[in-house]
Amino acid sequence: MTRILSIPDRLYGELEQSAQLRGLPQIEQLIEAWQQEERLWRERETTVDRIRSFRAELEQRYGMMEDSLDLIREDRDQ
Repeated sequence: MTRILSIPDRLYGELEQSAQLRGLPQIEQLIEAWQQEERLWRERETTVDRIRSFRAELEQRYGMMEDSLDLIREDRDQ
């Protein structure tokens, strides 16, 4: 299915320029690239949320863990 969208000339020109800067011959490809970036961004956000949840679960289960940076430096210095 194809849809027709009215875009003001100014915006169309900006979209064309953005596509050219990315080496894309058509605005449609620019929109597809943006959609892919958006999809990846949402996946990253989901992953970050899962990591935060896991950290909170570990903290609840084991308490706040000490920062091991000082121990690592001590080992390295020896």
